[in-house]
Amino acid sequence: MNFRFLLDFAIILLTTKFAGVGCKKIGLPQVLGSLIVGVILGVTKIVRSSSELSLFSEIGVILIMFTAGMETNFEELRKNAVPSIIITSLGVIVPFLFGFGVAFILPDLTIKMRMFYGVILMATSVGITVATLKEIGVLKGKVGSSVVTAAVLDDIIGVIVLAFFTAEAGENTLASKIFALFNSAQDYSGLKVVINVLLFFILGIGLGVGIHYLFRFMSKRWPHTRRLSIFSLGIGVFYAWAAEELFGIAAITGAFLAGMMIARSSQTQYVERRVDMAAYMIFSPMFFANIGISLPYDTIVSSFSWTIVLFSIAFIFAGLLSKFLGAGVGALLCKY
Repeated sequence: MNFRFLLDFAIILLTTKFAGVGCKKIGLPQVLGSLIVGVILGVTKIVRSSSELSLFSEIGVILIMFTAGMETNFEELRKNAVPSIIITSLGVIVPFLFGFGVAFILPDLTIKMRMFYGVILMATSVGITVATLKEIGVLKGKVGSSVVTAAVLDDIIGVIVLAFFTAEAGENTLASKIFALFNSAQDYSGLKVVINVLLFFILGIGLGVGIHYLFRFMSKRWPHTRRLSIFSLGIGVFYAWAAEELFGIAAITGAFLAGMMIARSSQTQYVERRVDMAAYMIFSPMFFANIGISLPYDTIVSSFSWTIVLFSIAFIFAGLLSKFLGAGVGALLCKY
């Protein structure tokens, strides 16, 4: 083990907490404090990216999405399904067009490369979104439900579109193995990704129904016991692994679906509080700080040019404005 990580761990926990309290006092989300601390630690190289930090960071975002799934209100989700789809559609189409347009600032790029910049703006950081919504108390309800559903959907759409652009689908995914059984020599990467997404939700929800009723039985038999938390967390981590390894979908999507399967039980809040405690105290600060720490600052400095600076500023504003306009117009159309 790299024992330097223990020092890094202590620095991140202390600095993110103080920064979070400072942001809260001036009316900003505590998440922002953690992100700023990560950038400062990364630029000054006080903390360097490491395999241990990446591991804790990955667990952090999985726990965030798992608890978000447990907080899902199915009645709100059902009522807001159509608005979420409309918001998602405009929330990916408009950013794609903005990203494609801004890419013309950079010279000597092919049309496909410029379109790739549009694909980058399609996805959102669901972990940051969920943490912020939870902090300001709007994760539950019409708006929170629609935002999280839209965020998960546009990540899935982003994965599918990205597969068509990069022409890659993991050979260990279930769809790839099915194609291999038929000795298909042709490249069907895009189709494989679509099949993987469908299989993931069909199998995940099918298995999840059984898990839901098993959890309800355990809740009645052993209420307020640690075994409920351990069982639930084990299911969440298993779903996260299966999503990434078997279906080529982000682990956070698997964790979110697992949380949804355990929702709507008398012991859901009990489990959520315990998982949330571990996430808040240990893993979440590592995730948010690692976003800034892991940026390649040396590469950014060595490749400095005013064209890249202009493009970076334009790209950031394109990302902000396009999501605001795309999702905002979608929300207005749905009478939000």
